[in-house]
Amino acid sequence: MTMTDVQSAETSACASEIVSGWLADFGEAVARRDFETVGDLLLDDVWWRDLLALTWDVQTFRGREKVVAMLGDRIAGVEAAGFALEGATPEFSELLGERIIETFFTFTTREAHGRGVLRLVNHNGQWRAWNVLSSMQDLIGHEEASTSINDVNRPEYRTPVPNRATWSEKRSAEREFADFEPTVLIIGAGHAGLMLGARLQHLGVSHLIVDKEERLGDNWRLRYAGLSLHDTKWFCRFPYLEYPDNFPLYIPSELMGDWIESYVNFMQLNAWVRTEVKSATFDERERRWTVTVVREGIERVLRPSQLVFATGMAGKPRVPETPGADRFRGEVLHSSRFPGGRAYAGKKAVVVGTGSSGLDVVQSLYEGGAEAVTVLQRGSTYVMSGVHGVPIFFGQFWSETGPPLEDADLLSNSFPLEFMLEKVAPPATRAIAELDADLLAGLNAAGFEADTGKGDEGLLGAALNLSRGYYIDKGCTQLIINRDVRVQRGEIAKFTENGVVYSDGSSEDVDLVVFATGWENTREMARPICGDEVTDRLSPVWGVGEDGELRGTFCQSGYPHLWFNVGSTSVVRGMVKALALQILGVEKGLLTPKGLTEGSATDSVRVGG
Repeated sequence: MTMTDVQSAETSACASEIVSGWLADFGEAVARRDFETVGDLLLDDVWWRDLLALTWDVQTFRGREKVVAMLGDRIAGVEAAGFALEGATPEFSELLGERIIETFFTFTTREAHGRGVLRLVNHNGQWRAWNVLSSMQDLIGHEEASTSINDVNRPEYRTPVPNRATWSEKRSAEREFADFEPTVLIIGAGHAGLMLGARLQHLGVSHLIVDKEERLGDNWRLRYAGLSLHDTKWFCRFPYLEYPDNFPLYIPSELMGDWIESYVNFMQLNAWVRTEVKSATFDERERRWTVTVVREGIERVLRPSQLVFATGMAGKPRVPETPGADRFRGEVLHSSRFPGGRAYAGKKAVVVGTGSSGLDVVQSLYEGGAEAVTVLQRGSTYVMSGVHGVPIFFGQFWSETGPPLEDADLLSNSFPLEFMLEKVAPPATRAIAELDADLLAGLNAAGFEADTGKGDEGLLGAALNLSRGYYIDKGCTQLIINRDVRVQRGEIAKFTENGVVYSDGSSEDVDLVVFATGWENTREMARPICGDEVTDRLSPVWGVGEDGELRGTFCQSGYPHLWFNVGSTSVVRGMVKALALQILGVEKGLLTPKGLTEGSATDSVRVGG
């Protein structure tokens, strides 16, 4: 009998014994392929999320029967073994009203080093798994590079070399790709492109990041004055390099632009600016893309093996077609082109849309001296205060007292998305709404419809499914409550020469209309480059799919050797390692690309699968 089925006092030593006992029982049962015993170690409603380690995919399995079936199908093939408690002593804690033990563990497969998260619950006197994450950390033989004191023995540090190239000369050669091709071409030099580049750089995979901006960071630097990130600096960190302790809580856009530029330099990433991608075609037999780019007016053809779109969650701006727009004497623009409120001092404006972008624009117009601002709300919006919402949603993992970044990301990834939407988000949303009761009442009294979303999913549901607007308050709610800006419900039915007519029949003279109405699906960014045949085979990008995972990003896209890497800073940072490892797996012949035609797939292999 092990500590798996022993009840004891809640001490750290006891927690360690329980976890070690459970891992021993699990490992022994797996080794002898005794999946009946494996099932006894799991709750009926167990959740298991796998990030590549067992399935070479991002998958969630719910329920004892499905988890046991997955383990029975996969464990032998990948030769998973060596399940052991990692590092710090596990502790008893509480999750959703349940007393649990939460801990990290390690394991190996034939191909990889793994790391996981285990949450145990005492069920009728036996400690059973409620939630498990199995995550690939490194491919054996292809571990991330790091500097060691033993590097003093390397020849370049102790042997004279005639006409030795300088560091800057080496970097220039690496960056220019004059004599060789990049393995991975990444379109977009925002946070997603840079984070993937950094992961690939550490894995020894050649990469090139291209962007049409004039300067690295201009995608943030040139946005409207006063813009800052809506998430805290701890939530928006980059891999490998921490922000200074005195960085602002919400990083201003100009500072984020400078950070991006510095990150490229410090991480030694290969990036070209003033570069536009014109076309890309894939040769399935050669497993290479032919990509035509124009860099500073000069055309060049690149032949990467892998193509990644890291162009952001926003595709083509979506602006509703509205009768009479051609008659309107004022200015009409999408929020992505908004230059800042100061440009419209003394003007009358309407902002269509009440998500983060729309309410940011409203506040910028007010602070910039607009004569009058109307916000047009088409549907309800999830609103939470920063004062109450940020500590509840982000405080445990993302603050100055949170765990190390790699641990925080692993803990965050360990919760399946449907687990978060079904079990974690609703009580958190209700708790925030109770604390924000006065704010929400004030908004509704002003005619602004604020609610907690479908099933009280709140912020998480809105962010994951992009089904509705959401806003973490940074001041605009007070403008609405105080009637400093006017709320109008409905739609713009038509334009007049001097203004707009709303769907309720009322009208208003305005000088400016800003549509903060979102974007087309990110998948459409591929169409002008790759064409209809390729794009139509791609999965939609973003939103929780039927499998409980995000669609189309951080996983195979539906077309071979083509990937999407999109999401918020935190989501990308937490998942980009899995994407980089999949790319490496394809390059090393360990993972078969999905979407290859039958004739071109004959020479591919999938080890352990």
